[in-house]
Amino acid sequence: MDAAPTTANEQYTLPRLTPQIMVPDSLRVVLGRTKLSAEELSSLHAGQVVRLQDAVESPVDVVRGSRVVARAVPIEHDGELAWRVTEIVDDMDSHQEVNS
Repeated sequence: MDAAPTTANEQYTLPRLTPQIMVPDSLRVVLGRTKLSAEELSSLHAGQVVRLQDAVESPVDVVRGSRVVARAVPIEHDGELAWRVTEIVDDMDSHQEVNS
């Protein structure tokens, strides 16, 4: 970002904001994935443990709409579950989409 002007003759310009930045949007954090047969899915019950394909330490996908926009790792922050972003996924370089 440009520095504030130091004299009356200098101009200060704000960085251009794209509509993406200005429009509020919701994000999803995908903890992991697994495959279940129809029989396994129909027999799920409260308290049952379902194993995921990813290790606990693996970064998770942060998703906006159907597109992965970042990767993050789970952390505890002020006693609450939080996510530390470890990678921003460039829209131009990544076409990975999440089917939900």
